[in-house]
Amino acid sequence: MADEKLTQQLEFYFSNSNYPKDKFMRAQAAQDEEGYIPINVFLNFNKIKQMGVTEADLLNALKKSTKLKISEDEKKVRRTEPLPTTDDSTARSVYIKGIPNGTEFEKIKEDMSTYGTVLSVRSKKLKAPATGNVADLGMYVFVEYSTKEEAKAAETADPKPTVNGKQVAAVENREAYIERKKEERKSSKRKAPSADSGEKKEGDSEEPAAKKFEWEKGLIVKFSGAPKEGIDKKKVKEELKEAYGNVGFFDLLDGETDGYIRFSSQESATKFLAEKPPKIAGSEVSASLLEGDAETEYWKKIEESNKEKQKGGSRGGRGGRGGRGGRGGSRGGRGGRGAKRQKKEE
Repeated sequence: MADEKLTQQLEFYFSNSNYPKDKFMRAQAAQDEEGYIPINVFLNFNKIKQMGVTEADLLNALKKSTKLKISEDEKKVRRTEPLPTTDDSTARSVYIKGIPNGTEFEKIKEDMSTYGTVLSVRSKKLKAPATGNVADLGMYVFVEYSTKEEAKAAETADPKPTVNGKQVAAVENREAYIERKKEERKSSKRKAPSADSGEKKEGDSEEPAAKKFEWEKGLIVKFSGAPKEGIDKKKVKEELKEAYGNVGFFDLLDGETDGYIRFSSQESATKFLAEKPPKIAGSEVSASLLEGDAETEYWKKIEESNKEKQKGGSRGGRGGRGGRGGRGGSRGGRGGRGAKRQKKEE
């Protein structure tokens, strides 16, 4: 059973549900003329790590797949089928609201398989409500089926589907969900009073409440060994974005070889670190995830810098650039390098 689960997980990585959208895997495949990806790369994927398997285990699981092809030297793997020319995954997916907190994705997949073949289950990130917290809302997920008809069956089920012993609050086609959210945002903008209209809601304070600074663990990668000269920071940032997903900032002082990258997700940071070795501007670098006190200190300096900007300090009153740590004279950040030095950021 464990081998079967491993095979299914590897097949998912290469599936139409994941592979076309996975920039890291596509970048890996682009480095090989035949589109192969080194098998040992998958040892750094979170779910594979959790299984505690070896490269030999991966190879054995791949040999049982009819959807993947192993290279002659048994060191690499790729899809057997070409990528589809169109993507109708959104039309084949449903949005589900109100699943009991803590429900495992495997359980969601099992219960929603009543209506068809479930290809993937993805969580939806939520903003905390005005009162209470995100946990009070239950789980919200997107479930992708193999056909539109299966998705329709889940959407129109009466009574509504039951997941982990509880009937869900709502099921909606993902395309309809996206359109509904667009209309809600448009409606909200139309109803919102303009900044200079003088209109004020009951209970509004004279001064806007200070926005709480929040940060997420596992996004900051520290690197060393980058070229001292000739680095186009904007280009490097774009290259990182193309390969691993959105990058908050690329932090490297001119003439120095050590710096930091803030990724938009833990998965992107993990994928970068999975490279053997990671590269910046074509040069091999050593890299590690910023953790513990060093990570906390890094974010605190960014928060302090933002607070200074909100007081009207830098860039002609433009404010703190949405938490990027600033681009004027006092950035903070840099994990202990201090905020007094002039820094550049792309």
